[in-house]
Amino acid sequence: MHFEIKRKNGALEKAMVQETGGGRVILKRSAVPVDAESICFYDEDFSAEAGDSGFFLMPSLYYCHDTMLTRFTERADTEGVYPENDMPLYACSRNGKTTLAIVEGMEMDYELVIGVKDGHYYLYPRFRLETGMDEDIVIRYYHLSGEDSTPAGMARFYRKYLLDHGKIRPMRERIKEQSILAESLMGPQIRVRMAWKPMPPEILEQDRNNPPPVHAAVTFDRFQDVIREFRKQGIDHAEFCLVGWNKGGHDGQFPDLLPVEEALGGEEALKHLTRCAKENGYLLGAHTNIYDSYSSAARWERGDMIHTKNGEVDKGGKWCGGQSYLICPKQAHEKLVTEDMDTLARLGFNGTHYFDVNSMIGPRPCYNPAHSLSRKEAAQWRIKSFEAARSRFGAVSSEGSLGFAMGSLDFSLYAIFGKPDKPFPMLDEAVPFRQIVYHGIIHYNYSAKTVNAPLKDDPKLPLWALANGAQPMYYYYSKFRTDSPWGNKDLECGTDEQLRKGVAMIRKGYEDYKKLRDLQYLFIDDIQEPEKDILITCYEDASVTICNGSDKQYQYQKITLQPLSLVRLDAEGKVEITITLNP
Repeated sequence: MHFEIKRKNGALEKAMVQETGGGRVILKRSAVPVDAESICFYDEDFSAEAGDSGFFLMPSLYYCHDTMLTRFTERADTEGVYPENDMPLYACSRNGKTTLAIVEGMEMDYELVIGVKDGHYYLYPRFRLETGMDEDIVIRYYHLSGEDSTPAGMARFYRKYLLDHGKIRPMRERIKEQSILAESLMGPQIRVRMAWKPMPPEILEQDRNNPPPVHAAVTFDRFQDVIREFRKQGIDHAEFCLVGWNKGGHDGQFPDLLPVEEALGGEEALKHLTRCAKENGYLLGAHTNIYDSYSSAARWERGDMIHTKNGEVDKGGKWCGGQSYLICPKQAHEKLVTEDMDTLARLGFNGTHYFDVNSMIGPRPCYNPAHSLSRKEAAQWRIKSFEAARSRFGAVSSEGSLGFAMGSLDFSLYAIFGKPDKPFPMLDEAVPFRQIVYHGIIHYNYSAKTVNAPLKDDPKLPLWALANGAQPMYYYYSKFRTDSPWGNKDLECGTDEQLRKGVAMIRKGYEDYKKLRDLQYLFIDDIQEPEKDILITCYEDASVTICNGSDKQYQYQKITLQPLSLVRLDAEGKVEITITLNP
C-alpha cells in the first residue's frame, strides 16, 4: 500500500505509509508538499480479478442514494468517479476476505475511483486538496468475517463504530431530553406548500419592491380547517410543517423570512394558525433555508456568500426567487440563525424546525478571505445551526441523510432520495444500507416516491415505506414544478371534498403506522429483498416485518401473505399484526 501525491506541476511521487496500530494508516500533513493537488491511496486489498467472488461496496452513488455493489464479473474496461461519499467508508470482499475502510481524517475531501482494466478491478480514494490540508489523512482498516462481512453486516458494524465513538445517539435515549422528538414520532409528518412564485422563474434577479406575483395555495385560515378536520377524523397525533409561509413564499426571498407573506393572511393570521395547532394538540414547525439565498432579499449581502476559488459568488439553482446564491454556513449561523429562531418562537411555532437542503448536499469550501472554510469546517458550521435549532425547539430536521449531520439531526425528509434512474459506471446492485445504519438514530420518510405514497401509481408504496422503517409523509401541494420528483398526483385541500378525502387517506396511513411506530426506537439489523416486491426487515429485538408488495400471494415459512400486505412477527415468529391495502 502507498500514497501517491500529485503536485500542481503534474509530478507524481510516492509517500510513506505510517501504521500506528489498531489498523490505522496515516499520511502526516507535514509530509505533504504545499503544492500538492491531490493524493491517491492505493492498496492491493482493494483490488480483484475478473472471476473472483465478492464485491466492492461504496456508500452512495451520489448524495443520499442507495449503496452500490460492484461484482467482479467479466466486463469491458471502464471507470467511475464518485465524489459524493456521504458516509466515509468503502469496502472490498474478495474470495472470503473482507476489509472495511473508514476514513477518519480528511474524510470530507475525497472521491472514490472504481474501475476495471484488462480484467483487473480497483477501488481507491483520491483526496482533493482544494483548500489544502488542515489535518492528517487517516484511514482505519477493519477485517470482517462471518455475518459482519455482508453488506448488512458492514452497516451494523459501522453503526456500532459511530455509537462507540460518540458520533450518534439512539432516539430512545434522546427522548429523555427531547419531549418534542417523542411526540413527533407518534404520527405522520405533514408538510404544506402554502405559497410560491412562478416556477421556473420568469426573472432571475428580482426586484424586492416589485416581485413576481405570489400564488397562495393554502391561506393560514384555510389550513386551520385542515387541522380541525384532522381532529374531527380522529388523527390524534401529527406534526405539521409550513413551507412557503415566509416573504415571497417557498424559495421566494431567502434569507428573508419577514414580513410573513401577506397573500396568506399576514402575521396575525399565522399566529392564529399556530395557536390553532397547539389547541388541537399538534406540533407545528417551520421550513426555512440558510443554504440558498436571493439578491432581492433585504438581508442578502454579497460578502456573506460562498466564494469560489476564482473569487466569484457561488451559485445554486434557479428557483421561484430567481437565481440562488449559496450562503457561507459560518455567516448564516452567526448572522441569521439566532434571529430566525427568535422570529419563529415569537410567531408561535412549537414543532421540529426544518432547514432545507443542509443535510442533502455536501458542504462546499468557501474561498472568501473574510470567512474562508474547508469542507469540514463548513460541515461544522452547519452542525452548529442544527444544534441551535434543536436547543430552541426540541428537535431539528433537514432534507437528506448525509453522514456528517446524523449526530445533530432528528428527522430526515428522505432516507434515500430514490432508486437509481440512470446508468452509473460499475453499478451492479443497489442495496439498503443507510436504513440499517441510521434507523433508531433518526426518523425519516423513505424516499421522494413515498411522499404522498397512496396517491402514486405503484400501489405497494405505503407498505414499502413502512417496511423500510419509515414514518408516513404527506405533502399538500408538493408539485410546484413540471419535473416534480414527488410525482404528478398531489394532495390538495382547495374544496371541502378534497379536504375530507385527503384527511381520510392520511388517517388510514396513520392507523397502519400506529401498529408499527414502536419499532422507530429499534435498530434495523437486516433488510432483504428475496424477490421482486418482497421485503423482509429484521429488527434488533428479533421481530420481523414481511412486506408483500406484489399482486400474488407470498409464502414466508408457514405464513401466507396476501397481495399488498405486511405482517409483523414477534421474536418467536408469531404473527402480531397484519396490514392490508386495497389493490
